[in-house]
Amino acid sequence: MSRRKAWAASVMALAVAAAFAHQTGGGEVSGDALARWQSTRLVGVTLPATGWAVEGDVLVQRLAQLGYGVRVHYAPDSATQVAQVRLLVDGGADAVVAVAVAEGTLDDVLQQARLRGVVVVPYEADVVTSVEAQLGGAA
Repeated sequence: MSRRKAWAASVMALAVAAAFAHQTGGGEVSGDALARWQSTRLVGVTLPATGWAVEGDVLVQRLAQLGYGVRVHYAPDSATQVAQVRLLVDGGADAVVAVAVAEGTLDDVLQQARLRGVVVVPYEADVVTSVEAQLGGAA
């Protein structure tokens, strides 16, 4: 895996953590309370079956280091991936990180997830721009 992809996977893990922190109102939480809260959070990841195994491993590793539970699914096609997102949400995922097998195919199911209160973090080719937009600009 290239350094850029490894870095992007790490940044996405941090973006999930930041999205959770924002959702709960930020940082007035003790270390023990935060650790307990994180350990109850489940992040679902859905990636294309071809070419994404290493990034999936990096995301699992980084999110686990941050204290989150993680479930990863690899999809051979768009229909399978839509079903995987539904399975993750129905299974209690608090957040979903998704790389669409085909552009636009996850829009509806991810919108449904958002309406159910699930944090949706799209994994995009230009992850830096995405993270900057979610966090309110460049550091």
